Amino acid sequence: FKFTSPSGSQEPVNLNLASAMKLLLLLFISAVSSQNKNILPFTIFPLHYDIKLTPYFENGLNFTFAGELSLDFKPAKHNAYSSVVLHMEDVRVLSVGVEDVSASKQADVVSAEYDPDSQWYNVTVNEVFAVDKVYRLRCSYVGLIREDRRGLYRSSYVDQEGVQRWLAVTQLRPIYARRLVPCLDEPHYKATFKVSVLALPGFTVLSNMPQKSISKADPSTGRVLVMFHDTPQMSTFLLALAIFNFASLKATNHPYATWAVPSKIKEAELAQLMVPKVVGAMEELTASKFPLPKMDQLALPNLEPVAMENWGMNTYRESNILYNDKLPARQITNVPRFTSHEVAHYWIGNSVTIAWWDWLWISEAFAMYLEYYLPQQINPNWRMMDQLITDLVQPGLQGDSLTTSIPLTTHVETRAAIVAKFSGLTYTKGPALIRMVEHFLTPDKFKEGFRHLLYYKALRTVTPEELWSFFDIQGARMRLPEKVTNIMKKWTDLPGYPVITVTRNYKNFRIGVKQDRFLQDGTARIGTNNKTLWWVPLSYTTKSNCNFSNTSPSLWLCDTCKSLVVQHELSDSDWIIFNIQISGFYRVNYDLKNWKLLIQQLKTDKNIIHVINRAQLLDDALQLARARKLNYRTVFDLLSYLRFEDDFIPWTSAFNGLDFLEIRLTGYSILPKFKVLKYQIL
Repeated sequence: FKFTSPSGSQEPVNLNLASAMKLLLLLFISAVSSQNKNILPFTIFPLHYDIKLTPYFENGLNFTFAGELSLDFKPAKHNAYSSVVLHMEDVRVLSVGVEDVSASKQADVVSAEYDPDSQWYNVTVNEVFAVDKVYRLRCSYVGLIREDRRGLYRSSYVDQEGVQRWLAVTQLRPIYARRLVPCLDEPHYKATFKVSVLALPGFTVLSNMPQKSISKADPSTGRVLVMFHDTPQMSTFLLALAIFNFASLKATNHPYATWAVPSKIKEAELAQLMVPKVVGAMEELTASKFPLPKMDQLALPNLEPVAMENWGMNTYRESNILYNDKLPARQITNVPRFTSHEVAHYWIGNSVTIAWWDWLWISEAFAMYLEYYLPQQINPNWRMMDQLITDLVQPGLQGDSLTTSIPLTTHVETRAAIVAKFSGLTYTKGPALIRMVEHFLTPDKFKEGFRHLLYYKALRTVTPEELWSFFDIQGARMRLPEKVTNIMKKWTDLPGYPVITVTRNYKNFRIGVKQDRFLQDGTARIGTNNKTLWWVPLSYTTKSNCNFSNTSPSLWLCDTCKSLVVQHELSDSDWIIFNIQISGFYRVNYDLKNWKLLIQQLKTDKNIIHVINRAQLLDDALQLARARKLNYRTVFDLLSYLRFEDDFIPWTSAFNGLDFLEIRLTGYSILPKFKVLKYQIL
């Protein structure tokens, strides 16, 4: 599995520094783990898992599976360790052994102990491991086919004949591979996997890779052994397996298939049509080929996340991948959106994987951004990049304006904390920041940095410092005032974002610009974190020199600079607007006269102001008023222009803000008057 470099070569890359960084990371994690039992001790490198499973669920009985594991590994240090520590949950080991592969010598197992609190399975042998040797741990075990949709779980549907059909499928992210197989269930432990399944005839068996062989039925059990090709190096949470009686849509000109219950397979046609287009758009963006030999898309009756990017076997809730003409019109874009998100993960998330869950936002920020970017390339009429503003950026601004907001990067160790990372700002603020970087670097420079990241970190892990280092090179070429690494650090490591207050002196043409952390509660007490200053890219345009196309920053506020003054000659009737196309993750407030000039422009000819900035003015004004930084008289004057608005993007911003006001006024005597005023405005 090769990733072509941005220059087109396939030469080996010198990754000594990257390897050293990873080793330092693992040593750090090991040091942390010595003080608790949330993170595995760093004692071995997993090389290859050979897993054989026999499921018992076909008739709705038993709901267990038998497993056989062969794990090849190397010790992390020479003559330092004599034990192997694996994750395991709700699995019972029947037998275990360890051997020196090169010498074909069996080691004596001194002890094999399981700690249910840490979910560690510790196997100790009577000799220390030599760093220049490969060892193999073998074990047989049994586990559960669960009901809770985590691990290997069961589900069912009723077919057209009224028969209940059972299926088994995996959901292993983030920490549930240990329910399927004893393993090193942390993202930085990458290895190759070989999967085989003893299944009853009549069932389709899928995994990450194409099938390698299917045996003849065993005379005594009727089962067939389905073997799959080895995977590339990957993390345990990407391991996937499905056993079902679904129907499929396949093509002869590409290796992508879509699966659904037979009665709904026709509703999968749009997904099957979209997937090669999405892959093509991603290949164009990354200048690299699809990294696997096949991809299956499964529309599942029951799935805990909305979708999952198992490498080579995507899973989706039916509502996110199936479509028929009885559904609302906007539903048609759900299919390319969700397909794009999971396909994007094949490059960023699966091949390039976060080194630890602290940095989940890296994987999800890019995937969420590409969830809108890729469909935009397929059909610009969908206006997905405009919808990204109202779907992600503005909700991100809303969610990150609380005194209780937490940073994107937070250290997590416990299982509960890891699971809790999969929510909130990771999926809104994260992609908004990626979009901001693209704008201040320019799309071409951003694309170049992204391509280098994917090439040099392919099949490896990444930290934020490593991520931004690939964009530092592009930033230097752009002559940015600071490294991208340093620009972005506070945006990801601290909560919140700034409101930029623009105050014009209409006599001497000076424009004051200052930054403060924006808080939804304008009366909140200012604490240490609320005094944060950021590197803020400032773009602006004016009525007399109107240009909403150039989103590159004209100037910067630095992270030690609260304010600056801009000298710009403007007439009294000339407005100014900052944050062109909301290219930066911040809000903007103006002096009242500039607000009035902008409102007058919207009422006279709204199209002079870019549609995204019209949405920005509405959202910012409503939230500024909520925070007591702008009077509601000005806000309602602004809202009154909507009688001339014919674009759904500004309307979405307006409705979101007004809905909040209506909810807040529920139970107060003023609510009927508000509804009358809302009706008059809208």
